[in-house]
Amino acid sequence: MKGLLIFWLLCAGSGVSYSVITERKHRIDFLREMEHDLKRLAYHMCEWRMPVEEAIDRMVREGGRFQFFYERIHKKLKEKRVVDFGELWCKESDHLFTEMKLPKEIFILWTECFFHIPMEPETVKKQLFLKSQVLSEKRSALEEKYKGEQRLVFSMGFFVSAFLCLILW
Repeated sequence: MKGLLIFWLLCAGSGVSYSVITERKHRIDFLREMEHDLKRLAYHMCEWRMPVEEAIDRMVREGGRFQFFYERIHKKLKEKRVVDFGELWCKESDHLFTEMKLPKEIFILWTECFFHIPMEPETVKKQLFLKSQVLSEKRSALEEKYKGEQRLVFSMGFFVSAFLCLILW
């Protein structure tokens, strides 16, 4: 019976470590998707000279991880209830970040993508590519941090469960 309990504790400790690592990888993927979406949005608005409504409609049709976010924005744009696009972007971003816990500076960077910029194509392109570049740097920094901690997280999970087994023995 003790052997089964020891095996269960070791598996539980390793499983917790694995779930922490998996959740961190999801954060990195989330940031990567944010970065790519900003670049795609800049491409639609600047290279194809689409107005905001059409660019958001295109993002909805292309799908992706943030499709529900773009659908909510598109719905409000269609209903013509939007006074300032930057405020709408910021408000809807709150719903986007409820599922993923990210650093505060990334949240601020994402929510302020369309604040205080004139909607001229070249200015939008520069701003969105700049924000995308900053997101890329933040993602790379988090990725390096998580890679450095990955072995530590796995070993801590294993050794904590091994310590509990030792106490139990």
